Amino acid sequence: IFEGDIVKCSDVDDCYYTEEKTEFWGVIKFEAGSFGIATKETLMIALGNWCENDNFVSLWELEWNEYIGNVEIIGNIHDNPELLEVQDG
Repeated sequence: IFEGDIVKCSDVDDCYYTEEKTEFWGVIKFEAGSFGIATKETLMIALGNWCENDNFVSLWELEWNEYIGNVEIIGNIHDNPELLEVQDG
């Protein structure tokens, strides 16, 4: 995983507050001293009391809570900018 990769994290239904969403996706960025997934939508997840109602979840948080295996690279901001447009819509 590299900064600028567009990733999807799926099958996380047991950590979501609501049952209607089971995945989220965003861009790998370096924020607050950590690499993680930055999203445009608010993440309504609780990962071991570390991330709640935020727009960024660190890869460390996903690893710590055993969800890192659910992260899939689906493109990057340079080769697949159209994926960012889909996220806006």
